[in-house]
Amino acid sequence: MNLQFPDKIANYRRLPCLDGLRCISVLLVLIAHSEDVSHYPAALAKITRWVPPGTTGVQAFFVLSGFLITFLLLKEKLKHGNVSLKLFYIRRALRILPAYVAFLIIIGIIAAFAPLAISGSSWFALITYLVNFMEVPKIAEHVWSLSVEEQFYLLWPFLFWLFLVKSEQTRKAFYVLLIPVVLGPICRHLGSLDEHSVLFGEKSFFTHFDSLAYGCLLAFAFGFRAKCVETVMENRKWPVFIGALLLIFIPHLLIVVEKLEVITTPLASSFSAFGIALLVGFVLFHPRFFAVSWLEWKPVALIGVWSYSIYLWQQIYCSPPESYGFNGSPRFLVFPYWLAPVFATSITSYYLVEKPFLRLKSKVGTRK
Repeated sequence: MNLQFPDKIANYRRLPCLDGLRCISVLLVLIAHSEDVSHYPAALAKITRWVPPGTTGVQAFFVLSGFLITFLLLKEKLKHGNVSLKLFYIRRALRILPAYVAFLIIIGIIAAFAPLAISGSSWFALITYLVNFMEVPKIAEHVWSLSVEEQFYLLWPFLFWLFLVKSEQTRKAFYVLLIPVVLGPICRHLGSLDEHSVLFGEKSFFTHFDSLAYGCLLAFAFGFRAKCVETVMENRKWPVFIGALLLIFIPHLLIVVEKLEVITTPLASSFSAFGIALLVGFVLFHPRFFAVSWLEWKPVALIGVWSYSIYLWQQIYCSPPESYGFNGSPRFLVFPYWLAPVFATSITSYYLVEKPFLRLKSKVGTRK
């Protein structure tokens, strides 16, 4: 198979509008976690229950991660004829670890002075990114999704190198990506049969690895079926856009009204991941389309740029006040005021912690 990207995205240094999708994703997480915060209005809860849940926001992060990692690996393969796993892991470390280490230090300080207890096994899970298989306090529960991504980063680049660099077996790499697409629903079904399952629990790598695979497959479609993708995206604009939205929303609505649970339990995530992948492809081809052009508005894109920090730090402010030694809920931990310290902390973290290392990443992680 020949590797060639569609003209519309071949020369992107930074893929525009994807920051807008990150904004939507992290806002879905904030909406979901607001329900855990004191003074969240019951009337608002009746409305937001119809909005795709925070897990859909996390799923969008998974799809985006799978797509971007594979897209960048394919571009490197196209330009250099191979990929550097060493530089890949340097880039990932400089992108992820600085803010994460800062987060661990802060919750360690909190635990030292508050009733919050973080056990040795919890610290082990946090340091090794095994939170999706082990128990940790609520203040760090959200790290499960970062654990899923880290496990993906350990596995997929090596498989990419094995099948697309060392042996040039593109078709086998495609089949490897189909494995999680097929097994994902099966794993979720097995998890639904045993709510205490560790291997197939709702935070397990095996119940979410298909979302990452859909993103990888989208990048493969762009790289190895460029003409076909261009034809579909240009000539079937409305069907693709509406189909993507239906795939994202309908499974969630069926879950809300408790219909077809036998189907929605294992397959809702599959449908929405496929829908998100279609939407990602659509906005890359049609960033000026009236229904998605707002994704590039500066305030929206900026929240997307901050999204990793927002996701990382928000959990501190939606954890039970009792874990910090408060008898009641101080104003900065109630809805909607809790969002102010979330954004203040996240923006500070981005500019003081993340950005210096992102500059370093652009210098030491780029091939000449």
